[in-house]
Amino acid sequence: MHTFMWVNVIRNNNLKLQFFAYESGNAIAAIAGGGGFGAFAGHANTLMKNAAAELGSGLHPFAALLGAFHEMVVFYPDLCTVLGITLIALAGPMLRARVVSAVPTRRADAVSILFDAVLTLFAATLLAYTIAFDAGMVTRSAAAFVVGSAFLKQAANRAVFLKLGALFLAVGGVFLAGHGVEGLVDAGPQPHWLALLTTGTGVYVTVSSLLTYEGGIMAGRAEADRDASERPGDRLWHARTGGVSQVLTNVLDTPILLANSLARGTLLLAIPQKMREQKPFATSMWARLPWRAVTCCVAAISGAWAFALANAAWAAGDVAIGSMDWEA
Repeated sequence: MHTFMWVNVIRNNNLKLQFFAYESGNAIAAIAGGGGFGAFAGHANTLMKNAAAELGSGLHPFAALLGAFHEMVVFYPDLCTVLGITLIALAGPMLRARVVSAVPTRRADAVSILFDAVLTLFAATLLAYTIAFDAGMVTRSAAAFVVGSAFLKQAANRAVFLKLGALFLAVGGVFLAGHGVEGLVDAGPQPHWLALLTTGTGVYVTVSSLLTYEGGIMAGRAEADRDASERPGDRLWHARTGGVSQVLTNVLDTPILLANSLARGTLLLAIPQKMREQKPFATSMWARLPWRAVTCCVAAISGAWAFALANAAWAAGDVAIGSMDWEA
């Protein structure tokens, strides 16, 4: 009975759980990308010391703050990304609740949707920033996951957001695999076996994210069949006639379905056939969950605590995605 209750809680709140679990993991991953908790604290301390020195020289407090912000943006992209993710994950939902509660009830849904759109745009900007300012691969991965989870959080409103979220999760998987490859090629502090696991995790995250995309295809068909009334944004987001939906359907659906079919016959053979064929979300979960768990343990043993905690939080997000296929 106790287990059944928790299953229901996870399944009924899966989109919120995905968002918070993934965002927590993403923030910690960005810290890992900057060298871990010690390096993060060191960078923050350097910024504060520089700002204090400028204040001591008589500089106006606002100018000193602006200088510290500029220094962080240009020289410490990993630190800046952590702050951006924290704003999205923590300040975003609280500000959203305050804004929605301040408007008339009849406009609450529209304001909520608009706020989520702004938050998603901010997340996409953060991803572009990590690429433009040459942040580490694991930080880019975290930023891509942020965009993905921002879209997934809106998937209850539009099935196309499930597709877009899955695509950005797949991009994050590619960056994560790239981080592992860097560890294999470069003679860095990361043990080779941890680099191998990170590469494998990235590959399976990409594969499983494309399975989540397939779930979006199925959800889109169901939405198109039942959604007869017109809604704001249909021109872009309607599951059948929306412009974005049509582009994804015409360009990506077929190659992704083919890639998923190939993956089911090769990389995912350890997962029961019935699950592979009928439950893309559960398959997505089991494709990456073992990799997350092992990588978490190996990272902890290696002393890479930030990366270990990031994988633990990501694993919780994977469980939330898998719950979308759990039986009622």
